Amino acid sequence: MGVASVLPRSRDRRQGVELLARLGLASVGVSFALVGFLALMAAFHQGGAKTDRQGALARVAHTGWGAPVLLVVAVGFAGYAIWRFVLAITGREVESGEKKHVLNRVGYAARGVFYTSLAIATVRSLFSGGASGANASQKHAATVLRWPGGAWLVGAIGVAFIAAGLFNGYRGITKKYQEKLKMWEVPKARERIVTVVAAFGLLTRMVLFAIIGWFLLTTAIGNDANKTIGLDGALQKLASQPYGRVLLGIVGIGLLAYAAFRGVEARYRTV
Repeated sequence: MGVASVLPRSRDRRQGVELLARLGLASVGVSFALVGFLALMAAFHQGGAKTDRQGALARVAHTGWGAPVLLVVAVGFAGYAIWRFVLAITGREVESGEKKHVLNRVGYAARGVFYTSLAIATVRSLFSGGASGANASQKHAATVLRWPGGAWLVGAIGVAFIAAGLFNGYRGITKKYQEKLKMWEVPKARERIVTVVAAFGLLTRMVLFAIIGWFLLTTAIGNDANKTIGLDGALQKLASQPYGRVLLGIVGIGLLAYAAFRGVEARYRTV
């Protein structure tokens, strides 16, 4: 009786975590879609903005349909965080049971913390705009720079951003992301679309991460928090370049592609 009663509960827990993971992946996609849409509108001077995900969600909060959307997104972020914490604690994939290295588990825990904070910020945006983007990034950088060895830590985070960006590009070019997808379930007619969308989205993320990482390095070298930028700052830098509107439009489309890729993951990823 003990085994018979434990197994169903264990299966239910796995299914519950899987559901949270898929909702979380979809919510991540929605947040990037909002940023991409606003960037695209800004490129065409249609009232958009070059903002980060918290800024985009704060803008949504001021629309008539914002509250229910943000609540769903916040639950999704919380679900994503729980999924990452489960992976960090157990060290195993929910569906496959694949064992993870200790460094992977540390990374999962870090992402769990980040998406927990993003879920909280999303709920707060229902009641107030909150700080986001460059101001928040510079505030956090200034705090860290005051720590012993803070400049080294900021520099290390900058290197980590650049490395993460390069890895995103590597995943997009080599199709390594397909190792985590149930490609056998993807209709043959859609495989090509998935490949193109994933590559474009991941390469766009590579560019943005590289820009953010570079300015974190300059922050560390100059010990100047004012040089720190976030996602919105990276978009601003692109927009200020020659043919900035064109670049911003391309990146906006790329962010929409990355959002679509996350949607594909929500449906087909092994969790």
